[in-house]
Amino acid sequence: MNYGDEGDGDGEGGHHHHGGGGGGGGGAPALADDDTPAPPPPPRIENITFKNIIVTSAIIPAELTGIPGSNITGLVFDNVTILDTSKTQPWNCHYVSNTTIVNTHPGPRPGTCGT
Repeated sequence: MNYGDEGDGDGEGGHHHHGGGGGGGGGAPALADDDTPAPPPPPRIENITFKNIIVTSAIIPAELTGIPGSNITGLVFDNVTILDTSKTQPWNCHYVSNTTIVNTHPGPRPGTCGT
C-alpha cells in the first residue's frame, strides 16, 4: 500500500482518469460549477431609529451608504438636531430607501437619502 497517494476512492489507487489539473496527476479535482457553494446573501440593514439626539457640531450630518441591490431601508430620524451648522454640508446618502425624517434639523434635501 502506498500511504503517500491513497487515490480518490475509485478503487484505482492514485490513478486519476478525469482529466483535470496539470502536474503529476495527484490531488483532488476542481469542483464543478454545480458543486460550487452559493455566495452568501448581501447583508441587510433595516429599521433603525435615531431619536432625541443633539449634536453640538458636525461637518457631515449623515454618511449613509448601502450596497447595490441591498439598500439601507426603514431609517427613522426623530428629533435630531445639529446646533452649530456653520460648516455643515448636505447629508451624503447612497443606496438608502424608505427614510422617515421627523423634527430633524438640518435634514436631508427633499428627494435624497431615501426620503
